Amino acid sequence: MVNEIAIQSLTTVSGLSMSLFYITSLLFLLQKETWKKLLNPLSYVGRMALTNYIMQTVVGVTIFTGLGLYGQINLGLTVLVSLIFFPAQILFSYLWLKKYRYGPLEWLWRTATYGRFQPIKYRTNPKEL
Repeated sequence: MVNEIAIQSLTTVSGLSMSLFYITSLLFLLQKETWKKLLNPLSYVGRMALTNYIMQTVVGVTIFTGLGLYGQINLGLTVLVSLIFFPAQILFSYLWLKKYRYGPLEWLWRTATYGRFQPIKYRTNPKEL
């Protein structure tokens, strides 16, 4: 019992410290122009966070549960799937946001929040995303 509490406490503390490390590292890197350019593609995924989160969930459930692969795929193959899928999400987000203001689920969320349809398309072509 004491061992489990110690493990849980250390897990919580390590999770929080790792989060702080990632946040401060990104903030530090984003002060440099080179890193701003390298990390810019992540902004497209961030602008469509809800859509991408739900898309990851649907694809993950389909691959692992729907195809019966849960517990059958090793960690290396799982990482490979994510290294293929996440760049595809970046590309999808980039292409979507060239034409639309928000992701499809973000638009639905805004429409429900304001109680009226929100304009999803740009009135004119955006000069820069």
